[in-house]
Amino acid sequence: MKRLLLITLLFALMNTGCEDKKDDKLGYSFPKKSKETYYNEAGDITREDNFYWEGNTLTRYYLDNGEETDKKQYVIECNKYGRHIKRTFYANDGSGSIDRQHIFENDKWKYLNYKHFNSNGDVILHRIYEWDGLTAKVLDGLDNNRLMYTYVYDEKAHLLSSTSGNSTEWHPDYRWRPINTKYNGIINANYEWSGNKCAVKYAGDNSYDYNFEVNEFDDIIKNFHSSGSVSKVNEYLTDRFKPYYTIDE
Repeated sequence: MKRLLLITLLFALMNTGCEDKKDDKLGYSFPKKSKETYYNEAGDITREDNFYWEGNTLTRYYLDNGEETDKKQYVIECNKYGRHIKRTFYANDGSGSIDRQHIFENDKWKYLNYKHFNSNGDVILHRIYEWDGLTAKVLDGLDNNRLMYTYVYDEKAHLLSSTSGNSTEWHPDYRWRPINTKYNGIINANYEWSGNKCAVKYAGDNSYDYNFEVNEFDDIIKNFHSSGSVSKVNEYLTDRFKPYYTIDE
């Protein structure tokens, strides 16, 4: 469960909101990551991954022994707010054949429909999102629209809670800064902020603890080894997606 919460929160933070309190005139917008650089504890670069953008379409290429090849790994098409419309993954054999596809329908930042196609073009997963304000019911489109989960968001696209028992408290003065996460009402992780740096402390088990640093939009720019040295650096384009939420002055 802790591993799931870690993945969920990292995904949320990497898809988004300040050294000082947020400037609401800039709004809430998703970034366009341009590069990831990984380091060992001695400070040596172990891997570099590039992200190539053309408008709102991202392309990445397979690596071979750490070197980028000309073989496409995947292409992601996004709407103007940064939500995925189509994700196409390619086989790693140079043929250009499609391994799988994910197709989305969205209303701004809200997902409405999602289908996962396998290499034969068959739908192997279908999710339908029924919205009532900021509450989404997730239905299984391959099982008579069976209710699977219910998610509750705020207007800034923060996931607040779900029927799985997970919930997150977000800092009201920043774009994407968690305060804590809970499972069935019990805190299992605290996010301790000092400026733009955060130490994540898990209750009762420090083996999952980690540290990161954010920029003025709360996009993660650095991750750290337990020793304190940098483990990963994220770079972003200055061009961001269209703000999906703004606060009137």
